[in-house]
Amino acid sequence: MVYCNTLIEPDKWEEIRKKLYFPEDEDEYSNSSKPLTDVTCDIFINACPDDKKPLKKGYVSDLCRNGGISPCALILGLIYIRRLSLVNPSYFNSVSSNDMFLIAMVVASKYLQDEGETEALVNSEWAEISQKCKTSLDSLEKDFLQAINWQLYVSMKEYYNFISTVEGRIACIEA
Repeated sequence: MVYCNTLIEPDKWEEIRKKLYFPEDEDEYSNSSKPLTDVTCDIFINACPDDKKPLKKGYVSDLCRNGGISPCALILGLIYIRRLSLVNPSYFNSVSSNDMFLIAMVVASKYLQDEGETEALVNSEWAEISQKCKTSLDSLEKDFLQAINWQLYVSMKEYYNFISTVEGRIACIEA
């Protein structure tokens, strides 16, 4: 079971997993929950400038499934997107919605892999999944990291606060 040891205390993971509608079996994480996918798209839209093309739910589901994005990586990637909207909103004009979501998930997955949480895909695998050339993906990653000023660390407090926001939005959708 993925506990996101550096971000979520193991005894709290089960409660969070249920609230985010993730399956018990880690092998089934490739099927992101519909409520979480809906909230992911809403959070993305709220972080983006008004004229940004919306992120499509099908793309989110496909990328999560094909990239094996863990719940922890998904949440971390959304935090990066929100953070980027605060520190460098002009960056959103230089990249498509799909590319923004893709590269946030790539960076989040790699960050968690560096923290010993999970095995991350390499850029050639991400390029294949996203049907991009590796050079393009490498460039997206470099630009994203520069735009966010390499500020990838997320405290437990920030992570829990963000999860609470996501849980609240899911509860509103499911109510």
